[in-house]
Amino acid sequence: MRYFLENLFTLQPQNLIPEAVWLGAGLYFLVLLACFHSILTFTNQRKKGKLVWGMIVLLPFVGPVVYAGFRLRTSDSTLKELWKSQNPKAQ
Repeated sequence: MRYFLENLFTLQPQNLIPEAVWLGAGLYFLVLLACFHSILTFTNQRKKGKLVWGMIVLLPFVGPVVYAGFRLRTSDSTLKELWKSQNPKAQ
């Protein structure tokens, strides 16, 4: 049990098969691809802003999470603005 806990906390699994590694790497690159597609297509920023977000997304494992949090926050505010513009009586 001691070795199991040591391997768990040091992130050194003993029975990881190569297919699982390839699947994890493939999923990670699909997430990166989705982030870059979103940056290039859906953001209303200039080239400098898109470049900065591209560099943030390239940070291993943290970058896509930061970008996803940013997009969730901005999508919520954008939705509120859209509702306000469609219902002028509520202002």
